[in-house]
Amino acid sequence: MDSSHTDINLAEFVSVLIYLSEECGKVIRQVESSGDLKKMDKSDASPVTMADLKVQKTIEVCLKALYPTLDVQGEESAESIVDIPSAVDPEQVTDLVKSFIKQDWLN
Repeated sequence: MDSSHTDINLAEFVSVLIYLSEECGKVIRQVESSGDLKKMDKSDASPVTMADLKVQKTIEVCLKALYPTLDVQGEESAESIVDIPSAVDPEQVTDLVKSFIKQDWLN
């Protein structure tokens, strides 16, 4: 794995985070409306739901694909999300999505 640093454009990054937040909100609402709110217990006895796992997988997959040098670590273990599909394909994060926030707005 390449450990060299790559600069990340802040306006683009915030735009991507907003998009992923919206998409992950859809995941949570879908799980809630399906009635599949089963809580599983983690090894530390704290609860986790399928929505937790899907959201984390989606965020990790997309951010790692878009920003390979970014260290992304979620609350759930890598083993717990290995078979969980991402709700968003990184290719769905288009240039239009990446340009939602303008650099001028942040200055």
